[in-house]
Amino acid sequence: MIGSGSVLAWVMAVGLVLDVGAIALTRAPVTLDGPTLRYMAVAGFGNAFGLPLLLSSLRLGKVGLATSIASTESAVGAVYSVLVGAHMPVLAYGLLTLTVVGVVLAACAEEEDAILGEQRTLAAGLAVASAVVSGASIFATGFISSHLSPDPPSRDLVTC
Repeated sequence: MIGSGSVLAWVMAVGLVLDVGAIALTRAPVTLDGPTLRYMAVAGFGNAFGLPLLLSSLRLGKVGLATSIASTESAVGAVYSVLVGAHMPVLAYGLLTLTVVGVVLAACAEEEDAILGEQRTLAAGLAVASAVVSGASIFATGFISSHLSPDPPSRDLVTC
């Protein structure tokens, strides 16, 4: 039987080979400046560590808890964008607030066969870490795509 670590490593290795092949077949970007390379490193780090954190959370806790927390990765990416100066419509802030409320309600729900409190807390922490790391990857990927596309429409990080 293949262990979960080996499966994850193979998934990432196959993804890397496919990505390198796709990059080789397309036109290379003209310039890779310092900020773009840093954002590429953040995106790679988020991809490499976000999934293992989520899988560790799933191994320790309930699927509903881990996935409800980790699925906020896009909202976390939007928060990163706002922190660096991007502007969002007022409605988006309300929707982000609803997302937080929903995750808190899901995380606080009592279950009949509840797992131990310490194990549940660790699973929730790993899911939060997954959301934070994966959200950084989403944010960095957005930055990269807006700066490396052939004709970037603007330098805005978020377009709403």
